[in-house]
Amino acid sequence: LQISVKLTFESPPGLKKNLQRTYESWDDEFIAKGSPERAQLLYVLAFFHALVQERRTYMPQGRVKFYEFSLGALRAGTNIIDLVSKGKSIDWESVIGLMENAIYGGRVDNNYDYKVLSVYLQQYFNADILSPKRGGKAVERGFVMPRPTNVKSEYVAMIDSLPEEDIPSFFGLPLNVERSVQRAQSALVVSQLKALSLSSSSSSKFDREHWRVVLGPICSLWDKLVRSDKTVLEKPDLVVGGGAGRGGTAAEANDIKPIKQFIANESQFAYKLVSMVDQAIRNINRVLWESGLLTPEIQSNAVFLLAGSVPLGWEKMWEGPEKPQAFLRSLIMKKISLSRWAKQFGNSGEVAGEELDLSELFNPGTFLMALRQQTSREGRMRMDSLKLRSSFGDDLNNSVMPVHLVGLMLQGAAFSGKRLESAEADAPELVPISKCTIAFDDTSKDKSEGRSSRGLNIPVYFSTSRERLLTDVVVPVSGDPDDWIVGGVALFLADE
Repeated sequence: LQISVKLTFESPPGLKKNLQRTYESWDDEFIAKGSPERAQLLYVLAFFHALVQERRTYMPQGRVKFYEFSLGALRAGTNIIDLVSKGKSIDWESVIGLMENAIYGGRVDNNYDYKVLSVYLQQYFNADILSPKRGGKAVERGFVMPRPTNVKSEYVAMIDSLPEEDIPSFFGLPLNVERSVQRAQSALVVSQLKALSLSSSSSSKFDREHWRVVLGPICSLWDKLVRSDKTVLEKPDLVVGGGAGRGGTAAEANDIKPIKQFIANESQFAYKLVSMVDQAIRNINRVLWESGLLTPEIQSNAVFLLAGSVPLGWEKMWEGPEKPQAFLRSLIMKKISLSRWAKQFGNSGEVAGEELDLSELFNPGTFLMALRQQTSREGRMRMDSLKLRSSFGDDLNNSVMPVHLVGLMLQGAAFSGKRLESAEADAPELVPISKCTIAFDDTSKDKSEGRSSRGLNIPVYFSTSRERLLTDVVVPVSGDPDDWIVGGVALFLADE
């Protein structure tokens, strides 16, 4: 294998090429053996198959995860088309159900990717797609149905007339999605180039001069970050409650407010992580300048840093940015921010009505749980009846514990201050969004007060990689909510 010539075959990208490959696999007899309506349905299926495959070009905005929709899925889809086209009328509900729950949807394990797939099925497999008017979202996005015929050349001619380059509107994506793609591809290329340069020079063997060249700047960066604020290495003075086992009583433990407890735990965690990283980098620096001995632990950490990745021990404690420099900057930013949180809220545990940036926390999900617990206590409500609500106005200000989230970034749309709007082609990829008020409220009030969402659940991710989901918030939208689902709209705590 080592002396062999390696060849890799990759199918040409794009809707047009995808459709051409599909129709090359279908001969004239296969298209002609049924009614013209069946042939039209096959064209819809081929277009849908190309759509869900080529949407991966726009990851992660177009699709959070990579799914391999193979020829097997297309073949199973043709069997369904053959089955339903034999009846007097098409059972669209059965077609959508089988596609959504088995053939295509069975591969999708992300909730928001599944929503996109479901919307596509509803928009492409319906009676309007074959009607004389041929209306609907599919046509609005550029889908053109050939006239009723079972002649293959008619469909091939239609495919050949499609543009060579895909247009984001074909997929229902915003016009500025190319900015997201370019940023993701640039980051990938830079990462691969760095990996190549590091892999060619990095080694588990100790080379002091090489270590100084690569690890010296990291040590200097850490020293600069540590000196940037006196609270970086400062041990928190907040006392973590623990009941009788820590010298207190159960009653005293129950009196500690969840938010206060969270801030104490978070501050202790930050101090522990910063101390561990500080010790590790100082040990490496001593080895670089011949004032310390090389140990297996120091060498293990150095090898990870030489490879441009975060040491395993650090990553086990906190799943932060993948690159060491970004990890260190984010770590220090959070430690400094938590010192401010401890000073402002640590003694009282009261955050109602405050403006908070959750990107300053290591565990924002735990904060939301603490907020829910404290709301339950202060509002004397059952925790299982509380639901997270969001607002971009003032209608949650009278809730038990409303907090105003700031620093959120929006991708896939513009925001007018009241609702989502379409983003222009020259609009920035990420736009800051006005503060979002959240609060936990009793779900039993929904029916009694006649509440309705009047918006769309938008996911809130930790970063633009969309790898970690925090929660979702309801955002007011204009027009059809399905447009925003297929548009890949999302909010982020940070733009890392």
